[in-house]
Amino acid sequence: MGVNSVTFSPDGMYIASASYDHCIQIWSADSAQSTNRPLSGHDENIRSVALSSDGDTLVSGSDDRSIRIWNTRTCELGLSPLLGHQKAVTSVVISPDGSLIVSASWDRTIRLWDGQTGNAIGEPFQAHEGLVNEVSLSPDSQWVASASVDKTVRIWDVATGQQSDFSPLGCKVEVSSVTFSPSGQIIAACDSFGFVHLWQSENGRSVCEPLKAYETIASAARKVRFTPDETRIACSTYAAIRIWELVTRQQLLVIELGSSVIAYSPNGRFIASESSGNCINVWDVGTGMPVATIHGHGDFVNSLAFTPDGRSIISCSRDKTIRIWDFDAACSTSSNTAKGPVEALSSTQLIDGWLLGPSDELLLWVPFDYRGHIHVPPCDSIIAHYRVVIEGESSGLHAGEGWTGCWVNSGPTDGS
Repeated sequence: MGVNSVTFSPDGMYIASASYDHCIQIWSADSAQSTNRPLSGHDENIRSVALSSDGDTLVSGSDDRSIRIWNTRTCELGLSPLLGHQKAVTSVVISPDGSLIVSASWDRTIRLWDGQTGNAIGEPFQAHEGLVNEVSLSPDSQWVASASVDKTVRIWDVATGQQSDFSPLGCKVEVSSVTFSPSGQIIAACDSFGFVHLWQSENGRSVCEPLKAYETIASAARKVRFTPDETRIACSTYAAIRIWELVTRQQLLVIELGSSVIAYSPNGRFIASESSGNCINVWDVGTGMPVATIHGHGDFVNSLAFTPDGRSIISCSRDKTIRIWDFDAACSTSSNTAKGPVEALSSTQLIDGWLLGPSDELLLWVPFDYRGHIHVPPCDSIIAHYRVVIEGESSGLHAGEGWTGCWVNSGPTDGS
């Protein structure tokens, strides 16, 4: 089944993936091999996963209305399922110390849970009049922000369970995403009309007029992200990626290539985005120039993340695979040259079903069912039930004008 969500442990050593087959899998980032048995337990689609800062605790939320807590080292269920939501759990977050879990649901509520005991903390937060799309926890774990279809962002006091004095923060249309800035001083949200809203987290006052991230109403804003140093903010829409300087609110860059998935590199110099459904583009944030186009997935890319050291990009796709890409190799792919067919096979890219050589020569047509499982550079590792590896050896290789030598006539030899 397809991979729905993926995340790295803080030390970059493990990958946790959630999929539509109701399982969570823990993988070694070095070997791309499963470190233990799948974490089966949810009865339906897993929508969200979150890791504690030490990487020891994994929290998952599912359409089966439950939240589950796992020990990533032993791959055992740490506590009994956390039950209370009446509909699908859409978003989960965990505090840095692992003591607090926050969940949101289509039942229009937000719930708090004790990360050590699994007990519910207080009563559910109930004020939204529509399903809750996403929740975010402030860096100091004192406040929760929730984004809803009811056109509001609400800010909740973790200690009292009450809304802040300035909540709710209103938008004209559905709010798709909300996040705190790394310092916790700003709350950012994007709505389905393509506007990015910024508020001071201390008093709810608007930082500025909403930033315009759209050209047409159909180009709805999807996600908003801060750079790690909090100097810039980016918003992705179906038409473009727009980046603003946070202090001046000046638009610095427009990348005219729509994307519903974006991720910043740890140093803030690069931004990765899905493009054309099944490929990944990497852009230089300073110039807006593309530095790499990565092909390999056989279907839409659902999620992207840089590893903590910035040396790799991780992606998951509807093709049921998780792939780890060598960032430096991806950036240098276009400069590769091959002296022969063996070298060409070692530097291929999969584009529109064709394995292409370094000069875009056609090497091999790959049937659709295999494209999600084929392992070609700059992919370092592929996590899937199956892997197809393309290799070439000089001995017995039929290439160029001699390609017909691979044909073996197995028909009748008696002339009949």
